[in-house]
Amino acid sequence: MKHCVNRSVRPRDILKISLYSWVIWTFFSDFAYAYIDPGTSGFVFSFLGQILAVTAVFLGVFFRPVFRFMKYLLGKIKEYPKISIPVLIVILSAILFG
Repeated sequence: MKHCVNRSVRPRDILKISLYSWVIWTFFSDFAYAYIDPGTSGFVFSFLGQILAVTAVFLGVFFRPVFRFMKYLLGKIKEYPKISIPVLIVILSAILFG
């Protein structure tokens, strides 16, 4: 009898779960008719700016190795164009759908 195997959680799994949760929460929730008074709106909008800045930094740090790898692959395509394009397609499809 196979039960849940003790495996480590991959970052991709966490990203999928959070994306699915966000989609379900966004599209299946009821409308919220809320009023934000003027004193609270300044706090909310300043907080949103900080969240956007932290998110931008996180994405920049997270995707830097991906961009370097893509730059490396594109450099190889320029050196060996006939061989590299099918290899690039296979690698990108493995990354996206794997």
